[in-house]
Amino acid sequence: MWGLALNQNYKNIRQKANRLSRQYHLPSHLALSIARGEITLREGLKKNMIRQRALNIEQNDGLSRSDALQVARGEMTLEQAKLGQRSRDHLSKNEFRSILISSHKNKQPVTLYLHQLRVVEGYIEAIDPYEITFLSLESKQAQAESQDSSDLSEQIHKLEIKAARNMISQHVPSSLGKESKACEPIESPRDRFRISSKHLFTFHQDNQMVEFTLLEGLTVEGTVSWVGRFELGLQDCRGAELICFRHALQGYRLLE
Repeated sequence: MWGLALNQNYKNIRQKANRLSRQYHLPSHLALSIARGEITLREGLKKNMIRQRALNIEQNDGLSRSDALQVARGEMTLEQAKLGQRSRDHLSKNEFRSILISSHKNKQPVTLYLHQLRVVEGYIEAIDPYEITFLSLESKQAQAESQDSSDLSEQIHKLEIKAARNMISQHVPSSLGKESKACEPIESPRDRFRISSKHLFTFHQDNQMVEFTLLEGLTVEGTVSWVGRFELGLQDCRGAELICFRHALQGYRLLE
């Protein structure tokens, strides 16, 4: 008898849910919740309205399901959601982009702006997670002229690099810094200047001219051409690019 009563109750709930689903065009899970008394009809209709709105936003504006739901609930504007989506797409594409890797792969000479106000020009011979093997133009020429097989390259820790550019680029720092501000690299990430990738992306999105100050007073300016996890690109009015290393950032100011 008890089992029959339970079966009849379940059958009644299913019938009520089917009726609600047909009458109000509700998905089955919402209709069942209402039939069981877990939510009111008004709450169910509101949830369904939000769901439908989110589906339309997702299809028409190309947003993720979670972002579309937040817009449908009024938790963020459509423009905020689109900006967030563009930001995530951009950072996903450029997360591990690096001038060190591309220069090594393409065998292109680079200029590196290092700590202690050193500026070196040459080739990246090898890369590991923490250091690069660097051969200066002078050393490469000396090897070629003397046919000397001795290793004239040097090891440079990546934290020593503040900025870099391909040698064909004419975009150079506006100031190399001052000897009075000479310092060691900041090893701990929590002690470095903090600015989020999303914040940097807004500069890129708005084509905003920015002046970045790096450790030891090195300053660079331009529009942010791309944002990566460890590096960011700055373009000047000619489209020439200079790369800043985020571990060396010390501050910024917006330019007119």
